[in-house]
Amino acid sequence: MDTKQFKLVKLIIVIAMGAGLGGAVALNAPLIVIAVWFAGLFALLVFRKRYVSDRVEADEMTNMIAGRAAHLTIVIASVFLAVVGIVLIAGRESLPAYEMAGYTMAYTSVGLLLLLYIFVIYFYRKMAE
Repeated sequence: MDTKQFKLVKLIIVIAMGAGLGGAVALNAPLIVIAVWFAGLFALLVFRKRYVSDRVEADEMTNMIAGRAAHLTIVIASVFLAVVGIVLIAGRESLPAYEMAGYTMAYTSVGLLLLLYIFVIYFYRKMAE
């Protein structure tokens, strides 16, 4: 199966899923919604396995850029969570309902950075072998 055929099959499956999900929601039938969703995903998976791409999907530079982008995203999100958490904790007199959310954000930030550090060490050791 080439790229053009795969795109057409994917479009047909997505349209069929949309029609099936819309009808099931209109009938208020959650089991049919789940069945249609899984059937559509299974069909996409089956046709994806048959599809053979004729182009390069990724190279070392793409992987390096994606890794750096993911690392920077985690760091920026952690800093943002820490700052917002500290602001919510510091404002506990004026907004006492948000104090627990502040602690949660601060601890989540620490957990994310700790998890990032663990994965960096793990993959560094794995690649060094």
